[in-house]
Amino acid sequence: MEGVIKNALQVTLGELKEDELKRFRGTLSQTGMKEGRASIPSHLLEDADVPHTVELLKRYYSEVSAVEMTMQVLEEIQKKDLADQLWEKIETGRSLAPKGRCVLSGRGLAPKGLRIFFPVAQNISESYKEDVIKKCQMVLNYGSDVDGGVYLNTQYSNLIITERYRLKRLLETALLYEGQREMEALEELRTKETTSIDLKDLYSSGEKESSSKMVLLTGAYGIGKTLTAHKMILDWALGNLYQGVFHYVLYIDCIEVTQLKADVSVAELVFTGNPSLNLLQKKILKYPKKILLIIDGFEELQFSLDIAHPYKACNEYEKLPAVVAVGKLLRREVLSEACMIITSRCEALQKLDQFVSFNHCMEVFGFSEGDRHKYFQKYFGNEEQALNVFQQIRSNSIAFTMCYSPFICKAICMVVRERMKSSTELMEGLNCRTQVLLHYVNVTVQQHHPELREPVKSLFQKFGSLAFSGFKQQRRVFDKGDLQNVLLEASSALPSFLNSIKLKMDVEKDTIYTFAHPSLQEFFTALHCASCDDLSEVCNLLDGFNNYERIHQNSVLCFLFGLANAESARIIGWKASEKLYPKLLEWSKSRLHTHNCYSLLRFLYRLYEIQEDQFIKSSTQDCQEINVSHFNLNGVDWIVLGYCLQHYQQGTSLILQSCSMDVKQMQALLPVLKNASMLPTVYFCMALPVAFYSLDKKKLLDMEHNTIGDEGVKMLCAALKNSDFEAEQLRLTSNKLTEACAADLSSVLRDNQLLKELNLSFNHLGDSGVKLLCAGLQEPDCKLEKLGLLAIQKDNSSSREGSLAPTSCRQTAASMITSHSVMRGLIHLVCPYCNTLCRSVCRLYQQNLTAACAEGLASVLHANRTLKELLLGYNDLRDLGVKQLCAALRVSPCKLETLILFVCLFCFI
Repeated sequence: MEGVIKNALQVTLGELKEDELKRFRGTLSQTGMKEGRASIPSHLLEDADVPHTVELLKRYYSEVSAVEMTMQVLEEIQKKDLADQLWEKIETGRSLAPKGRCVLSGRGLAPKGLRIFFPVAQNISESYKEDVIKKCQMVLNYGSDVDGGVYLNTQYSNLIITERYRLKRLLETALLYEGQREMEALEELRTKETTSIDLKDLYSSGEKESSSKMVLLTGAYGIGKTLTAHKMILDWALGNLYQGVFHYVLYIDCIEVTQLKADVSVAELVFTGNPSLNLLQKKILKYPKKILLIIDGFEELQFSLDIAHPYKACNEYEKLPAVVAVGKLLRREVLSEACMIITSRCEALQKLDQFVSFNHCMEVFGFSEGDRHKYFQKYFGNEEQALNVFQQIRSNSIAFTMCYSPFICKAICMVVRERMKSSTELMEGLNCRTQVLLHYVNVTVQQHHPELREPVKSLFQKFGSLAFSGFKQQRRVFDKGDLQNVLLEASSALPSFLNSIKLKMDVEKDTIYTFAHPSLQEFFTALHCASCDDLSEVCNLLDGFNNYERIHQNSVLCFLFGLANAESARIIGWKASEKLYPKLLEWSKSRLHTHNCYSLLRFLYRLYEIQEDQFIKSSTQDCQEINVSHFNLNGVDWIVLGYCLQHYQQGTSLILQSCSMDVKQMQALLPVLKNASMLPTVYFCMALPVAFYSLDKKKLLDMEHNTIGDEGVKMLCAALKNSDFEAEQLRLTSNKLTEACAADLSSVLRDNQLLKELNLSFNHLGDSGVKLLCAGLQEPDCKLEKLGLLAIQKDNSSSREGSLAPTSCRQTAASMITSHSVMRGLIHLVCPYCNTLCRSVCRLYQQNLTAACAEGLASVLHANRTLKELLLGYNDLRDLGVKQLCAALRVSPCKLETLILFVCLFCFI
């Protein structure tokens, strides 16, 4: 007997306790007789120790039978864990054996139902791996002028994959908006707030409970989930992934499952397309802990999978409808100890979450910036050429960001490579997804023009009809009958647009078809809708814009807007219906006022997609407000917002509270803010004096609660000095400002004749910063009426200078500088300024004021002839502070009518 087998048997049986070994010996003799084969006499086994028992197994059975008999007996005495351990040791020894040698060999036959032919075992496993490598190593090189595919490992670039700890939250964000999630994840990676996950870390040989792991791999349509699944099984077959963890990695394609008409068993599903494993099926399924199942494309089942199906629990060999069989797997009713990786689009998660519990929820986001560079290197081959293209694409922010999608990245590279053959500007006309797809389709048709058997226009019409029929039924799989219905011959369908898939399962159809990428089906669907004079389908798409149940329509609607641009459509020699443009314009005007922040941003993306200035001007001419507050805008969002803003009418209000704005975004946005203004909001109004906010909505720019910092404010101040920048109200609450920007703000107060209100609350200007602002207020040309400095962090030592009162602000009510701006001692700096201001109400609720500031407040009561109300509730004035205020009230010039002192911690006065 081979040393590996003998050692595995001895180690495994050595784990048995004395009484367990005794039961093993007794059961071994009886099992042999039950199976109708030679059995070891009981008197020989009665007092045999472990080495002696192994020798008896060797003498009476072949290697194959000895191993299987031992495993069967261990299971009968309730030691299945040791049986699994024995099999694992055998498999490990087999994987480490020199190529060409077999760990198991022999002339004996296994018992009925357990018959395995060795040395076939190792040969079968190796043969299966070779089959996997052949199937997965080549991928379609769509859009290439070179026939055939490319090697996956040569062209594959890593995709960003991050952990999502709550499936429910992932579902919510998927329904809120599409496309933005990918850029947001890339931004998180850029700022090192998260890291991309390496799939090899999901399962490790050191984990005892790896068999319980259910992993969800989700992501947008066409982002690379299937490619990632193929890469995983290929790496396993090549010995680069999950070695020693899984003996078999098996792949189930849900597209093929949906085509099955006859009932199948779970075993047939698992081993479909893998005939080399037929002889090992029962043995492989007997140890599911060593199996990894990859179930690819769950969304293909979501419209037919009945999760409440009446079928009772079954085994892996019972025949069931195909969809039900997959459901049994997912619910862990069959092969419950097997590990599973399930890929699914985000919009299918709601149904999946109803009956599957995941250990890990991963989301695929596409290429990072570094991986995009690597992809260009692989695509162009020449390092210098790849670097030149990378730099040019990077200069186009929109195009470069769109390259997070592997398909868009490939399409742009293909268009650029074609342009390198001529004098055409490499990045011209690649500013949105529609333009990229138009140029991609055009280049593909030009490359294959000699092969075309019919006019391009006719071919596009047929592709459009086919894509639209699938879109209406929410399917992406077609058969020959579907092609015949639109008069499209399979031989005429360009492989760059339409893939043919040979089915491996025993089904009625032998070939099915899918568009080479989901974006192509969406594009041709939009092409079909845009070319029809009957706009009923266009209206249907527009009506579903804010319907989360029809989120799959969003990309088609996006392409529809892009195709409404006549110049863009001419790229492929095509023309939209004359009714399309006015219909989209009418809808845009009517819908602009009905959007919340989320849908408004998506709406702006549609306006951006059309790439026509006049359309944006016409559709937004009556718009008075753009509010995208409290939404984490990414780089592309800011570009889209800036592009649309420059076409909005003068006086439109712009609300940008809590939008993650930093210096870079401020710099990009400033050139288009000349006519932007801002609407007052209520987000921080509870902490601000109500009087500070005027009801005038004109020319008011609100950037509260962002992080533009001192550098951003300096850029903004430079713009404010320009006479074309017509903002009258500016809000910079909570922007991490310090005294470093105070001089610039002070110069704005002096030079800008339009600015009436400035709110700098909740920043860190300190005493020195406030002094600089007061200096600006004293300038004769200062027109500022209101200045907010609530909760301004003071310096360690408070200034007591009293000569800061401006001479030109006597007609203003801007003395809000006193209201919340200072903590205790800083009130002495502000009060002298307040003495000369014409204001009637001063609110200082809950400001941590103490008796130390009472003297300054008393001087205000004495000198200010217009102050009628002073509200000092919820402070720590105590007896001393209140006495000083009362003394001031007795002075005859005091005109105060109302003084509120509730909860000021004083006794009877």
